[in-house]
Amino acid sequence: MTSRFLIQLMFSLMASIPLWILAPAACAQNTANEKIEINQAVLLDASQKLTFKDVLNLPFSPILHNDKLSFSDNSVWIELSPTKIPESNQDLYLRVLPVLLTRMTLYRPSKTEPKEWEALNFEANELNQAINLGVLTPESKLYLNVNSKINFRLYMTIDTQAAMSNLQRRLDMFLATSVTMMLLIAGLSLTQLISNFNLVSLGALLLSTTGTTSWFCVMGFFPILFDVNQNVSQEMLPIFLCTSIFIFLSCWLALSNQLLPNGRWIPLTWIVVVLAGVNVAYAFYDGVMAIECLEFLFKYGRWLCVLILILQAFESRNHLKLFSEKITFLILLIPLIQTPGMVFQYMGIFFIADNLTFTQVILMRVLIPVSFFMLTFWSYNKFTHARISSLNTKLKDAHLNLEKETLRLDQQRKFTAMIAHELKNPLMASQMALSVIQSRLSAEDPTHKRVRSIEHSLQEIDDIIERCSEIDKYEQGYMPLTFDKTSLKDLLSAVKASQPSDRIYAISRGINADFVFRTDTHYLKIILNNLLTNALKYSPNESLIEFKVEGQQKDTQDFLLFSVSNEIAADGTPDPSRVFERYYRAESAKRQSGAGLGLWLSQSMAQALGSHISLSIDKNSIRFEFLLLV
Repeated sequence: MTSRFLIQLMFSLMASIPLWILAPAACAQNTANEKIEINQAVLLDASQKLTFKDVLNLPFSPILHNDKLSFSDNSVWIELSPTKIPESNQDLYLRVLPVLLTRMTLYRPSKTEPKEWEALNFEANELNQAINLGVLTPESKLYLNVNSKINFRLYMTIDTQAAMSNLQRRLDMFLATSVTMMLLIAGLSLTQLISNFNLVSLGALLLSTTGTTSWFCVMGFFPILFDVNQNVSQEMLPIFLCTSIFIFLSCWLALSNQLLPNGRWIPLTWIVVVLAGVNVAYAFYDGVMAIECLEFLFKYGRWLCVLILILQAFESRNHLKLFSEKITFLILLIPLIQTPGMVFQYMGIFFIADNLTFTQVILMRVLIPVSFFMLTFWSYNKFTHARISSLNTKLKDAHLNLEKETLRLDQQRKFTAMIAHELKNPLMASQMALSVIQSRLSAEDPTHKRVRSIEHSLQEIDDIIERCSEIDKYEQGYMPLTFDKTSLKDLLSAVKASQPSDRIYAISRGINADFVFRTDTHYLKIILNNLLTNALKYSPNESLIEFKVEGQQKDTQDFLLFSVSNEIAADGTPDPSRVFERYYRAESAKRQSGAGLGLWLSQSMAQALGSHISLSIDKNSIRFEFLLLV
């Protein structure tokens, strides 16, 4: 992990070489001219019908710092009044940023006709460069009629040709730094994606692309790079801005889910992400309104995200133990609290007087996001690697425990088999001895009653041993499902042989005794034997047990309905919600021998056959039944 981070750092330093090459070039050209000061005022024409002569007689309002001009709804008039101009008789030039105007008309005093004004029209692509104003005096006034499809803060400067050349170098440097920053972040993201694909790295790659493209639109580089009309930027900028915020919020949500998994608060941020996604789609329809919605969403939605993140961090503080996890939490928190804002608010940095200060600001604006992304990748990789290592350790421990449990179960199976075998031998000997004793007794001997009681007890012991053996084989997987053909007559004969009691009477309806079907006969016999044994044991003595098999057809499929019903004994009924629970025995049943495993095993086997045993209780009877697809 450390070597990968060092490789990324070396790559970043190599890719940032253009920044340090261009920095001295930008600093070398310091203008010796005195700073030109200009008052700026604005007039908004909502009717968009005022002429130049009309606006000369109307009051203008001063333009305040960071005021957004409503270009989309008005015809905007701007008054420029120089208050301090050097006495050099040099031509002065006008430059506007950002380059998002559809067109501009410049009104300046005529050089040939006193008290007259000349109008110069400039299209969008012509505004990518400085406009020659000629020689100006402190008494000179200039008027601009500017149009755009979107609303933004318009920055303007008037200066000498040397200063404009210096400004152009600053813009060129910004282009190089933007491309370098995009390459740095894209390179880091691609490195992460190749080594370990994740949504955070993919989002960083997309965010660097859309963010840099937004700056290209604002700075007017699209016509230069792609030979298109500058007006295209006004159509594309809202889409790229909204997409950038959507990608940022999506990455933020993905990283939050990774840092604080299974948190109940984090999913609430989907509200903000979905709204941002809807806003992206709306930007294709109405860019102006989309930007307004974007500013509102980012202004209030980010504080909702901050609140949710803090609440979730407090609730899931056990997930913030590692240093890298704490760093990631700060990475998620800081961009929302100290937001960079919209790109329009930072055009003023290009008009900083000192070139060295400007260069330092630009380099910081580039190195900070690159460092931020590097720190994000490092912390993300660090805590995910730590968590994966922890999971691997737990997996190894679980594997060892599973092996121990498997060994224990195998030993238990062998022990159970041994106990069953060892108990069977003395049990069989006891039954044989009892049979011999019974054969020697006379018909009138009162000992017959006690012998029958002993015989019944020995049979119950044998049934319990057989039941435990069946359950052990079933749970250990030694009784796999094996479907084969059997006839209903053979099945009923086998059940009758295992349950010879005269209290059981069998009924078959809607089906022939020679009917052949496929099932696991062993499973089915165990289920029916358990149900019949349960009915014999917990019904009144001498009462009859109904065992019914009924043929049914549903949706062109054939079924066999098996049911066992008996009268309810005086002791009462079991709890219907717990009757199939393992080891459950009703209070009334505890006088009888048993382990509470028969119905549980029957239900488990019925489910293995694709069926389900249901229980119904009437006033005087209880009924178990299940459908079997044949």
